[in-house]
Amino acid sequence: MLQVEPLICNPFAQNTFIVFDGESRSAFAVDAGMYEESERLAFDRFLRQRELKLQFLINTHLHLDHVFGNRFVSETYGVPVYYHQADEFLLPQMKEQGELFGIPIGDIHRCPQSDAAFTGEKTVGFAGREIRLIPVPGHSPGSVLVWLPEETLCFSGDLLFRGGVGRTDLPGGNTAQLKESLRKLKETVPSETRILPGHGLNTTIGNEKKYNPFFI
Repeated sequence: MLQVEPLICNPFAQNTFIVFDGESRSAFAVDAGMYEESERLAFDRFLRQRELKLQFLINTHLHLDHVFGNRFVSETYGVPVYYHQADEFLLPQMKEQGELFGIPIGDIHRCPQSDAAFTGEKTVGFAGREIRLIPVPGHSPGSVLVWLPEETLCFSGDLLFRGGVGRTDLPGGNTAQLKESLRKLKETVPSETRILPGHGLNTTIGNEKKYNPFFI
């Protein structure tokens, strides 16, 4: 079974995840919210202490709190960065997004465009497993699920939280699309699947079907 190390980052308490295979020592990251230097150091220290080789980064979407560390990851480790192309319009707006929340955006925080941006659904291989990147627009046009069916594990980004769902009042948000994406998630991903969201506590699909009023 793959192991997951969460790092809570930046003023938004965003969940950055390092996913790794203990046998092969290979790893990938889901979102990179490291805003402070201490957060970037913690990310790097974990990889070094476990002697892990980072293979790639996947962004669930490109809101600023999920991409503060993209440049650091790209330049430090030289790995591909996968994200859905529909969110690229957000990248030139990072400074304005930061001003909205009173957060200064320096050069280290600016998220560069990636040659590995994709459209539609994409499958990525990792340590003999399949990672499915499934478009779930609503919170943002390019939001994706990061689903590992063999691991009964899904990173939901800001689509689904424990007891809640993502907001739709930010640029590109769409409530009708969010509702359709939640339906798609409920019908596609099995109930026993662990959900690791972009903020807050972990949960399962089954738990949210029972107790989340927005997911019934």
